[in-house]
Amino acid sequence: MNIKEIINCTEIDFFINDIDNNTIHIPKSEKVARLVYVQEVANTEETHFVCDTGECKIPIKVKSITNIPKIETKVEDLPPPQEGILYIVHHDVARFLQNERNDLLIPDPTNPILDKDGNVIGYTNLLKYS
Repeated sequence: MNIKEIINCTEIDFFINDIDNNTIHIPKSEKVARLVYVQEVANTEETHFVCDTGECKIPIKVKSITNIPKIETKVEDLPPPQEGILYIVHHDVARFLQNERNDLLIPDPTNPILDKDGNVIGYTNLLKYS
């Protein structure tokens, strides 16, 4: 694959060292690729009955779920695959799409680039699920 561009789909700026140890800035994105969970609404039926303890009668309201709500997971704000373009995304996005896309990169946390105060500002390597 001939790489033309790396697009950062996260909310943080990335600084990556190339093979000559030059630092390359890959700016953060205005739209962050992320997983979203959409839950179907459960249908319910309400039932009323009276519990008679002998000493008193207690009215009880019970809601019964008549369907099992489905939870759908999907990715939002990730551009479609394009020839020669790789995308930096969060780990959960790459993992979710690992069987569908081969253009997603995640930061390698084992060797971060630190600023003078010890804060992580970038990574020397990127990882890719295969």
